[in-house]
Amino acid sequence: MKKRLLALLSTVAVILCFSSMFSACFERTVIYSDKAKESEVAEDVSDNNGTRGLKYILNEDKESYTCTGLGTASGTAITIASQCNGKPVTAVGKSAFSSCYKLTSITIAESVTTIGDYAFQNCTGILSIKIPDKVTSIGEWAFGRCSLIESVIIPDNVKSVGDGAFAYCTFLESVTVGSGVEYIGLDAFIGCSSLSGINFKDNEGWKVSRYSDMSQAENIDVADPAVNAGNLKNDYCEFYWQR
Repeated sequence: MKKRLLALLSTVAVILCFSSMFSACFERTVIYSDKAKESEVAEDVSDNNGTRGLKYILNEDKESYTCTGLGTASGTAITIASQCNGKPVTAVGKSAFSSCYKLTSITIAESVTTIGDYAFQNCTGILSIKIPDKVTSIGEWAFGRCSLIESVIIPDNVKSVGDGAFAYCTFLESVTVGSGVEYIGLDAFIGCSSLSGINFKDNEGWKVSRYSDMSQAENIDVADPAVNAGNLKNDYCEFYWQR
């Protein structure tokens, strides 16, 4: 009798265990399924001339999209579309194409206004980059270690250039800083060993400080492109630049 009772209790315990496991598995499956649906929406095909398969996510405003990565796209050249599902693509997301070593060409849509932190970091095969005119901010290390880029024009609408934005772009020779730029972060051009000239389109009011709140700031003359290059890659690379 005792053996039968023990056997019955063991059977009940096994059933309960499997029931619990099945329930947990089902819950995980539901969660995964929801994420999969979100992913399918995010990877929806762009409307016009963008590389098919790139990943886009609807922004919180529900009126625009951010490009967040390669998705299912392949090849060495990509074009970020200006629209997805009839809405503008306004940003390249954080780390979207970080360490995509095989990429040699990236075209960013003119609709983009924000390039996120680390967006193209370590894209060591990119030969050149055109920053769209509507961009207002370039994130930290956005183009860091894109070593083959030789020249950069920062458009007039850009307000801020993040820490390390072009750090260790070792082939970079010339930079034009747009008239609207008000902030350049720490180490923005550190390690740019080939850099010989940085031309500021607006020379007025620039200060440098070791502190982010710009305390103990000192004025700096940015009239000479060659001197600017030396300052931003060497002498004053670990300073905040602001006007």
